Amino acid sequence: MEIDRPTSHAPRHPKYDAIHRALLTGLLSNVGTKSDTHEYFGARGVRFSIFPGSGLFGAKQKWVMAGELVETTKLYGRTCAGVQPAWIERAAGHLVERSYSEPRWDARTVSAIVTEKVTLYGLVLVAARVVPLGPINARAARELFIHHALVLGDVGEGGVGAGLLAAGFFRHNAGLVEEVRLLEAKIRQRNLLADVATRFAFYDAKVPLGITNGAQFEAWRRRAEQAEPGGARLLFMNKADLLRADAPEITPENYPDRLGDSSGGLELPLVYRYEPGEVWDGLTLTVPVAALGQLRPQRYEWLVPGMLEEKVGALIKALPGQMRRNFVPVPEWSRSAAAALSEKHGDASDESLREALAGYLEKQTGAGIRPEDFAEEGLPEFLRMAFRVVDDSGKVLGVSRDLAVLQKKLAREAAGSLATIYSREFNRDHVTAWDFGDLPEHVTVLRFKMKIVAYPALVEAGETCALRLLPAREAAEEAHRAGVRRLFRMGHRREVKEMARRLPEFGRMALQYYTLGRSAELREDLTTLVVDQALFADAPVPRGKAAYEAVAAKGAARLTEAAELVAGIVGGVGGVGGILQEYHALTLAMEDAREKVVGVALSDVREQMLYLLRGRFLVGTRWERLVHFPRYLKGMRVRLEKLMAGRVAEYERDLAGMEAVSLWWNKYVERAAAHEAAGMRDGELELFRWMVEEFRVATFAQELGTVVQVSSRRLEKQWEKSKA
Repeated sequence: MEIDRPTSHAPRHPKYDAIHRALLTGLLSNVGTKSDTHEYFGARGVRFSIFPGSGLFGAKQKWVMAGELVETTKLYGRTCAGVQPAWIERAAGHLVERSYSEPRWDARTVSAIVTEKVTLYGLVLVAARVVPLGPINARAARELFIHHALVLGDVGEGGVGAGLLAAGFFRHNAGLVEEVRLLEAKIRQRNLLADVATRFAFYDAKVPLGITNGAQFEAWRRRAEQAEPGGARLLFMNKADLLRADAPEITPENYPDRLGDSSGGLELPLVYRYEPGEVWDGLTLTVPVAALGQLRPQRYEWLVPGMLEEKVGALIKALPGQMRRNFVPVPEWSRSAAAALSEKHGDASDESLREALAGYLEKQTGAGIRPEDFAEEGLPEFLRMAFRVVDDSGKVLGVSRDLAVLQKKLAREAAGSLATIYSREFNRDHVTAWDFGDLPEHVTVLRFKMKIVAYPALVEAGETCALRLLPAREAAEEAHRAGVRRLFRMGHRREVKEMARRLPEFGRMALQYYTLGRSAELREDLTTLVVDQALFADAPVPRGKAAYEAVAAKGAARLTEAAELVAGIVGGVGGVGGILQEYHALTLAMEDAREKVVGVALSDVREQMLYLLRGRFLVGTRWERLVHFPRYLKGMRVRLEKLMAGRVAEYERDLAGMEAVSLWWNKYVERAAAHEAAGMRDGELELFRWMVEEFRVATFAQELGTVVQVSSRRLEKQWEKSKA
C-alpha cells in the first residue's frame, strides 16, 4: 500500500513542549534514542523503528517518544514526537539512576565537583555532567575543600577565591608556610614543614562539619570572627603548628637574613635557595653597586655561621690525599675546627677562611698546610656565596660567585653611583672656604631596604675644592687629606708662595731630579709635601671647622720647619742619604756596573728603580713610605757593588734571590695593573707591595735592615688578604 506523505507540515503548536512534557509522564517506557542505524534504542534493551507513516520518519530525531509500540513485521513506534533528555530526567526523577565518578577540586568555584551520569531503564540521559560534590557526599567535599583551599591555597583569583586570598588568616598562614620553607632552604632540608595531615587537622578541628565550599566557608568565617571572643584570630596558625615536632632550632644568629661586615656599616639582604643542581643554589647576597667596592672577598668565604661546619668539612675533603689522611674522621675535625674558628673570629672576619683553617689545622697537627691547598673552586656551588649587584633603580647589573670579577667589571659604576644619593649635602663644587659644617666620617644610606655606608670627603678639584661622597674609606681619607691641603693653600697663598720660593738647596735638587721631571713639577710636589707635613705631622686630618682652623693656624706657623724636614728626606739637605742624593749615586753605580754586572741583574735593578720613582712619586707615595726610599735606593747600590766584586758565589746568591723576589713581584705587577684598569683600590695589596720592597732589602742588602719582619711565608699570608 502506497503511503501518501504530506508535502508540508502544519505550523508548530504554541504549547507543543508543554503538551509533550505532560504526555511524557505516562509514556516513560516508550522513549528512545537514535542508534547508528535507523533504529532507536528503547527502554530495557528493546529496539524499535519509527513507523513509516509518521511525520518523524527519516527526520533523524535524536530523542523520541512513541504513543504506542506496535509489533508487526518488527517493532514500530507510532504517533511519535521529539523530546529532550532534560524533559525525561525531570519527569522520571523518581525512576532515573544516577552514578558519580572522578571527584575532584575546582579552584575556580572553590568547591569539590564530581562527574554525574544519569540513566533511565538503561538509556543514558546524561553521559557526563559536572555537579557539586557537597550535596552528594558532604564529608568528601569538606575534606577536599580543607585540603585544597585551606591547606594548599589552591583557589581562583576571582569571586570567592579572591575573598579567601585576601583574608587575614589566609595571608598570615601562607606567610608562616613561606617562613618554614625559608628555614628549610637555610638548613638545606625538605622535612621541616609539618605534613599535610597535620595542617589539615588544624582546620578540621575548627571548621564546622556542614562547610563544603568556599561560599559557605566565607559566610561562616565572617560570622565566627565577629561573634566569638578572639574569633578574629580563630584560624591563625602559630609557627609551632607548621613545624615538625622534632625540627632543629634555627636561630637568626646562625642563619641571618641580612649580612654585614666587620665595620658594622653594611647591612645587605641575603637569599637562601635550596635547589640542588640549579645555578643559584645556596646563598645570594644583593649588593647596591655603590657598596660593591666595600666588600672584601675574604669575609664572604665564611658564608653564615650555620653553614661553617659543612664548608670546613668540604675544604678538608678537598685537601690532597696525603694531607687529608691527617684529618680522619672528617666530621669530627670539621666540627671542632668550626667551633674554634667561630669562637676566635666571630661571624664577620676579614681573614680568609682558608688561611684561618690552615693555621688551625697546622697548630693542631703540625702538618704544613697552606691556604692554597684548599681548592675552593672545586667545592659544591652552594658553599660559595653568590653576589647580585643592582643599581640605584634596582636594575641588576651583574651576578656572579666571583666577587673580585664583579668588582673589576663594575668598578666605574660603583665610583659614580653615590653622587645621586646625597645630591645636595655632599655633592658641591667650587668650595673655597670651610662653610659646610662638620663632615661625618661616614653616613648610612638606605637603598631598597639595604643599609650601606658612604664616606664624605672634601676633595681637591684643580685650584679649588669640592664635596663628594665616596664608596671606600681609604680612598675617602686620602682624598679628604688632599682636599684640606688645597683649602689651606687657597687660604694662605702668600705664605705658601714665599715658602716655595725659599725651599732649601732647590737648585741642587732640581739638577738631581732632571732625568725624572721638570723643576716646576718638583717645586710643586715639594710644596705639597711641605704643606702636608706642616698640617698633619702631629695632628689628624680635621673634619670640622674649628679643628680645621686650629690645624691651619699651627700649619702656617710651621711651614719653614716642615720645608727643612722635606728637603732633608728628599734632597739630603742638612744630613746624608736623601732620596735624590741616593738616586744620583745609584745612577752612577749603574753606569759603572754596565761592563761588570750580568745584564739580567742590572735590568732588575733598573726596573725596581723606575717603578719606585715613577712619575710624581713624591706626592703619589704616602710620607710614611717615602721616608724609606733612601734605604731602598741604597740597597740597590749595595747589591750592584757586591756584584761588581766579581765573586761567583755572589752571582749565585743574587740569582737565587732574584728568583725568590720575582715570584712575588710579578704577581703584584699583574694584579696592580688589573686593579688600576678597573679603578679599584686595595690597601692590602698596597701593603704587600711595600713588603716586597722590604723583602728586596732583606735579600740583597741585609746589612741595611728592614722595618718589618718579612719572609716568603709572610708575603704569602699578605697576598691572600689582597683582592684578586
